[in-house]
Amino acid sequence: MRGILPARESGSLLTHDQNRPRLNPCGILSPCPEWRNWQTRREQFLSVQMNRSTLHSHVRDSVRGTVASRYKNGFRFVLESGSAEGFLRDLLAIDLQTRGYNLSREFQSGPHKVDLVLHQDEPTYIEVKQLHLKDRARYVKNVASDLKRHTRRQCLGVVYLLDERQSLSKLERPPFRNRNRKASCEVSEIITVMRRAFHVYPNNEQRARVLRFKWAGRLDLYAFVVENVR
Repeated sequence: MRGILPARESGSLLTHDQNRPRLNPCGILSPCPEWRNWQTRREQFLSVQMNRSTLHSHVRDSVRGTVASRYKNGFRFVLESGSAEGFLRDLLAIDLQTRGYNLSREFQSGPHKVDLVLHQDEPTYIEVKQLHLKDRARYVKNVASDLKRHTRRQCLGVVYLLDERQSLSKLERPPFRNRNRKASCEVSEIITVMRRAFHVYPNNEQRARVLRFKWAGRLDLYAFVVENVR
């Protein structure tokens, strides 16, 4: 029977052997390289405070990573068939956790629950909200209220906004009596009102758009990261 080739002579065996935990000089199993790399990234994230622009990049990647898959039609259906606030929050949670952040979801803080908490040297609280064009800027005040609960912590808000006015997709039962598609409010109006209450990133409509569906009309998803003015 043929013997097993040494690792240096077999690419497949080398890869497998490199990923296998090894005994260190103390007789303790050492983690594989992938785990060590993940742990290194995690330690870096613990020491660097989250900011508005970095969080927005995670928001963007969490959405685009899903749409790039075979589920993009289903993703569009979820966005247009009702509120997608919890769904979008959980996509962000998946992205942050996968990248090595120490994360809590629905974290209890006094009588309230925080959507997401990053446990860093200084914890960062993240509150997620979805606004609708049919309501104009009426509920920006709810975002402000959520952020003001955590004045002793760094707190960032993620605000999602879906523009369905050019969408031609067909739904059996359109939500909100189709008022989002008939809305006269512009995205710029929401941005203007948020600027009065918060630091807003990005500060323009084009950079805030994280996703565009180009079939069955057009559907745009916007995301903003906001922070109370200190």
